[in-house]
Amino acid sequence: MRKTRMWLALLLALGALASCINPTLPVTKPDDEFRIGLIAPLTGTRELSGQGLLRGAELAVEEANANGGLLVGESKVRVHLLVEDNHSSAELSVDAAQRLVDQGVVAVVGPATSANAIPTAEWLNQAYTLMIAPVSSNPETTRNKRYVFRMIATDDRQAKVLAEFAFEDLAVQRAAVLYIQNDIYSSFLADVFETTYTELGGAIVASEAVDAEIVEAETGEITAQLERIKAQAPELLLLPNLAYLVPAIVHQARAVGLDIPILGADSWASIPLTALDQDFDNTYFSSAWSPTMQNERAQAFRTAFVQKYNAQPTAAEALTYDAFNLLFSAAQHEGNFTTRALLKGISLMESFEGVSGKATYLGQGDPIRDMGIIAIRNGKHQFVKMVEP
Repeated sequence: MRKTRMWLALLLALGALASCINPTLPVTKPDDEFRIGLIAPLTGTRELSGQGLLRGAELAVEEANANGGLLVGESKVRVHLLVEDNHSSAELSVDAAQRLVDQGVVAVVGPATSANAIPTAEWLNQAYTLMIAPVSSNPETTRNKRYVFRMIATDDRQAKVLAEFAFEDLAVQRAAVLYIQNDIYSSFLADVFETTYTELGGAIVASEAVDAEIVEAETGEITAQLERIKAQAPELLLLPNLAYLVPAIVHQARAVGLDIPILGADSWASIPLTALDQDFDNTYFSSAWSPTMQNERAQAFRTAFVQKYNAQPTAAEALTYDAFNLLFSAAQHEGNFTTRALLKGISLMESFEGVSGKATYLGQGDPIRDMGIIAIRNGKHQFVKMVEP
């Protein structure tokens, strides 16, 4: 009976949603090509994540164009990828979005970080152009934006999952946090983790903020903050920081004697496996993707990626690959690739099965999806558990 009521509610929601897709809204009319833009940091300090987005996009488009193109309705269409480098800048991300819209894209994938994705999402939503954020997890990216979707869970859910894992699974009572104060991703995760962990009954014994510029500097020393954390005798350290900053912080934490479990967020999934030395033993992170995932789609993607790039895919590649395939699935679902058709396809699709798992949107920009907990042991990812929504 409970399942019957749930499905009735779902059908009513879908019906209401279909009626809300206003046919008078502006529509980006496609030509003979399915034009999709990608905004990524291809130069600068965050080039690593940008290259991940680019590789995921390239592989998805290459596969779609195999055998004459993507079958949409009764015709095959070529997918045309247009790429813009935002240099890890919010202003340049918006400029890139404008250029892509001027070139006739019906959707944009990216940017990577929430700091860049939020203003870009605002502009694209006002331009009636779809945006799929593959790795931006801040709630503001999609909030009140009908044309914006994401591939991963929001930071508030992620932080709650991390707090529950620390308190219930690792059974630690005293936690410390070190976050990047000038980064919305890091500071938001830290805030929600601290609130949730305290509500569960744990104690936040230290909370330290550092500037990204300090960590990035040649010396990059944050010993003072880590020593203050150590003095409070925590049983766990949370580092909800961007991937390119994490190795330096982990090394310094171990160097000052913080030989305790370290917990990270989904950005950790983009750290190259070659960077995971012995200091990363006894660390964990949340993620929608890991090369250790055993489902058939994930393994097929991993095989194709290794064959093309001779490297293991990270979350950035997998989630960008999924973002493009979400657009392809929406076009095939509706038999068209206008902006309106793609919006309707994503909104009304019962579920999307990607390499990172199953996602359901039901007319909202944030997917209902599982989240994994991954451990790092001997330089490799080890699957720990999957947390259902």
